[in-house]
Amino acid sequence: MNMDESLRSQYVGVGREQLIATGILMVESLFNSSKIDEAIIVDDGLREGVALDYFNTKSFT
Repeated sequence: MNMDESLRSQYVGVGREQLIATGILMVESLFNSSKIDEAIIVDDGLREGVALDYFNTKSFT
């Protein structure tokens, strides 16, 4: 990564480069195998993703 180490530590964390690259490859593979064009990525966790899905599919009329 071409980023100052203090900025990288703040935004990504030091020593997480391989983990992040592996995660990107996994998501890319899922997209390619399932023909998904887009997704919402929630960095807070599964609970927030379930809440987003619930409110996006629920009719409030």
